[in-house]
Amino acid sequence: MRQRKVKSLNTVMLSLIPIGAENAISGKDLSGKIGKDVRALRADVHDARAAGYPILSDVTGYYMPATKQEADAFLGAWKRRMNSARVTTAPVRRVANR
Repeated sequence: MRQRKVKSLNTVMLSLIPIGAENAISGKDLSGKIGKDVRALRADVHDARAAGYPILSDVTGYYMPATKQEADAFLGAWKRRMNSARVTTAPVRRVANR
């Protein structure tokens, strides 16, 4: 049986992500501190989230939730995005399913 390769997490990045929305660090600032471009930073954030780290993000930047309310607000924003994507892609799905 083949073993899945586990990506190593960027522990420097994780140590630099603050707790609380009021302390959020912008993607530009965080990428500069870890020496990667913003695209590579997003990949690292994705990997960390997939590994179970609750990294939140909004227009101000990246942060770990300080409260349940911050986590709830993040989840609410993602729910609205998913609903919007569903509405936006519905006409295309209808064409594709003909």
